[in-house]
Amino acid sequence: MTDELNKVLLKNLDYLRDVSSVNKQELAKKAGVSPRMLAYIYSGERTPTLEVLERIAAVFKIAPGLLLMPDMIKWFPHLKEMGELMTLYANADADSQKYIRRVAEKEANYSAAALPSSPVPSKTKSIKARS
Repeated sequence: MTDELNKVLLKNLDYLRDVSSVNKQELAKKAGVSPRMLAYIYSGERTPTLEVLERIAAVFKIAPGLLLMPDMIKWFPHLKEMGELMTLYANADADSQKYIRRVAEKEANYSAAALPSSPVPSKTKSIKARS
């Protein structure tokens, strides 16, 4: 892995760890890799195998390729807020979780309705003939 690609990986890992409130020890444990291996990756001494990259990506529920995407942060502008919402949801009682699910379903419906299903009609004005 090139130095530049390693910098991208580490930047993305740091961002994901930050928004998910996962430290390096927790990441290693959840990914099933040793803390030493993660330290090697962070120091640039070792390149993660595809399997290790997949395990790390699985912790954050993303595709492994996103870890190497230079502009990954731009693709997830609200990831921190989503992480906070997920934490609130996980700590909420059953009624609050039900409420959050209902709000999320409504939001999904609004978002789906906002997508154009057919081409946008032209904005030409019709001219009526005068009699």
